[in-house]
Amino acid sequence: MTVAAKAPSSARSDAELRYRQLRISDPDRYPGLVHRIPPRADLVEIVATYVYQGWPENKGWCARCEGHRHQRGFIASLSDGSAVMLGRNCGQAVFGTSWDHLEAAFKATRSRQDRLLELDRMAPIIDRLLERLKAWRHPAQKLTASHRRFRAEIPILQQKLSDAVAQAGGVLTVHVRERDAAEEARRAERGTGGDEPVYRWVEKSVHRIAGQGYFAARDPQALVAESEKALKEVRAAQGDTDARSLASLKQLKRHIETAVENLQTVAAVHSGAGAFFEPRNLRAIAEWANEARGAGQRDLHGHFDADGEELYLETPDGQVCSMGPPPDLGSLDPEVLDLAAQLRPSASD
Repeated sequence: MTVAAKAPSSARSDAELRYRQLRISDPDRYPGLVHRIPPRADLVEIVATYVYQGWPENKGWCARCEGHRHQRGFIASLSDGSAVMLGRNCGQAVFGTSWDHLEAAFKATRSRQDRLLELDRMAPIIDRLLERLKAWRHPAQKLTASHRRFRAEIPILQQKLSDAVAQAGGVLTVHVRERDAAEEARRAERGTGGDEPVYRWVEKSVHRIAGQGYFAARDPQALVAESEKALKEVRAAQGDTDARSLASLKQLKRHIETAVENLQTVAAVHSGAGAFFEPRNLRAIAEWANEARGAGQRDLHGHFDADGEELYLETPDGQVCSMGPPPDLGSLDPEVLDLAAQLRPSASD
């Protein structure tokens, strides 16, 4: 016969929840544990899970089976104050759908505890990170200004380079017309085509852009600001969790992930800028742009050149536009990324 379940006790505060033992490795020592379900005792709450040590030689006791049966299961509290160990299927068999509801509630409680403990772990890391992150504001502002200047000075080249990084692994190509010797031989065998040469268009790789990380984001300044905002929201939430739903606590995890991803992107832009503005890379880009224009990419108007760390475009009307590295860029505090890596959730999350 299915036994009824009483409603669990009222919700506990998050301060208390942080210290509850919801995962137990030695369930036989749980206070009030009995080996059989007492008559007329109702299920009140699932209070913990266990994984029995020494499996398969040693097995956990099951109050329904009344024997050592399971490797893992649950500890449930009963209305008479006692507690029993039950496998999941056994709990369902005894308490029916009431067990399912209480199991779902327990899993939500365990998930909430995980979120709370993770917030506690991250709190001092976030405090340190927010302090160190202030030093990133200046370099990020310089990188954003650099991209704005590039789009203003030579917009078509900036777009083509961005597209090459996003779509072609940073490889710059041109289409060239060349003799198709194989087709000419086939036509000669068939006796068609005469002595007329046969041509085909072939895509040729010219250069792989150095410092491709420079194009990972156009507005690093905004990414740093967004990261700071997200981290502050998470930090504020850590001290006031009782009013938050489990879904809200889980959303904080995404805030952390976004902040870390943003900071990694800013670091990629910063390191990429140094390599991108190397003279050898700029010369190769200028040569590609001129060759591509000659091969039919007519939107690359004018003549491109490079001198040192400056890239130049002389337009058909004689105007000269230039693009160089961000001035006074400065370095990024490496501790920021080290701290950000510590915010990554553990595998159990």
